[in-house]
Amino acid sequence: MKNILKVMLLITAAAVPLMAAAQGKIAVLDVQTAILQTEVAKKEFKDLQARPDYAESVKQLEVLQKEFMTNKEKLQKDSAVMSDEQKQAEGRKLQSSATDIKYVREKLQAAEQELAKKLMQAFYPKLQKIMPEVIKEESLGLLLDKKTALHVDNGFDVTAKVTAKLNLQ
Repeated sequence: MKNILKVMLLITAAAVPLMAAAQGKIAVLDVQTAILQTEVAKKEFKDLQARPDYAESVKQLEVLQKEFMTNKEKLQKDSAVMSDEQKQAEGRKLQSSATDIKYVREKLQAAEQELAKKLMQAFYPKLQKIMPEVIKEESLGLLLDKKTALHVDNGFDVTAKVTAKLNLQ
């Protein structure tokens, strides 16, 4: 009885990969990357970076970061000869600069995220239209979100193929 059970388990274990292969390949797709790597998306992000308000914020961020580093280096270099009050004042300046940097960085990120969201919404219907084509062409039996996979060999990733098809739309 034990031998029969072992043989049945062995047969089942050997048959599972064959059944999976018979039903199609497994692949992964990073939807966000597929959409944001399209030529249209790249152009939209380039246009965003060229907008005067965005470019000004980038310059402001660079200036703030440079000031922060200068003040930090000054505090480190001169802290041995500074009074406690001076150290505290310089520390407050650094904290204020860090807050300003964070605000400007978040402002830039918000503009980028807003554009990414707009692009995702615009491209999603196109993506739904081409997905059956990709699934058929690649003989896929299972398509997973790449972000949920723990490990993915590049051979299983169809993101670039989806991006190429979206560029043709």
